[in-house]
Amino acid sequence: MISCGPSLLQWTLSLKSLPALKEKDMEFIGIELWANQSRIPKAVHTKGYGNFAESYVHDVEVRTAIDGCCVRAKCFKSMKKNDPPHSLNLKLSIIDGRVKISECLCSCKAGGGGDCNHILGLLYLLHHYCKCGYKSVPTRISKTSLKQT
Repeated sequence: MISCGPSLLQWTLSLKSLPALKEKDMEFIGIELWANQSRIPKAVHTKGYGNFAESYVHDVEVRTAIDGCCVRAKCFKSMKKNDPPHSLNLKLSIIDGRVKISECLCSCKAGGGGDCNHILGLLYLLHHYCKCGYKSVPTRISKTSLKQT
């Protein structure tokens, strides 16, 4: 589990403490965290975006800490949605006016260092929330509640 330091609040659905993730921050995070694109292949980036686009990342919760913001979520396994989902933990901080990932962890085999497609899917989702201006995590709507397509 990621140490969030002293906590100001409990886990919540509010996104008020989440720093605004912009395109430049997403590029910076990708470069800063993984040093170069060769460490995470393009296929993993594509799969991470797929996790976001297919709504595999869910149950997002945010907690404010003195030294940053902690985010935890779940991500379905791509081939086995009936199995227990992966647990994702992420700590974001603002350093020199830029958003940085202080710590990240995923329960999958590749996620020990946090450089897996599940963490990327969570980052894409957080970026989407910021870009849409959401103040809290939107509720998930089941496919059976939507119009037939």
